[in-house]
Amino acid sequence: MSQGPSLLFDKSTLESLSLNEAALLDNFYRSTITPLFFVECLADLEREMRRMKGSPEQLVGSLAERTPDCQSAANVHHMAILKGELSGQFNLDTVLLRPFVAGGKVVALGDSKGMLLQASDEEEAVQRWARSDFLGLERQFARRWRQMIERIDLAAMSTTVRTGPPK
Repeated sequence: MSQGPSLLFDKSTLESLSLNEAALLDNFYRSTITPLFFVECLADLEREMRRMKGSPEQLVGSLAERTPDCQSAANVHHMAILKGELSGQFNLDTVLLRPFVAGGKVVALGDSKGMLLQASDEEEAVQRWARSDFLGLERQFARRWRQMIERIDLAAMSTTVRTGPPK
């Protein structure tokens, strides 16, 4: 991993970078890729492309090309971290300034123990997207996520926050 500073980025950051700038970002920063980044990219597969050039697949493929892959790690969802800590399988105090990655498998060779890390589902998805391979399952997930976002009643949320929950 790069000895440079750690970086969290969002989709709009990658959209603003050229391929060369994205390569420099990957070279000089340790990037933590959040689950929300993947959700935003999936949602773009179902997005209407009125003002933008190209198809949704081209947009997500372009994002995948710019996504850091050498000096990055996909962080697990915060609910998985919470479940692990509450169940006693994980101690949040033992991991400092590093991403929480999934897919680890404990291995032993003689008296030595280690951890074998395999690519997470999210990391494999970015690799597929870079090849313009968009699965139907990912499209369905993107459609459901967009519909869920559209059903959020922001006015009701605002009222609840200002006045408190109904009694």
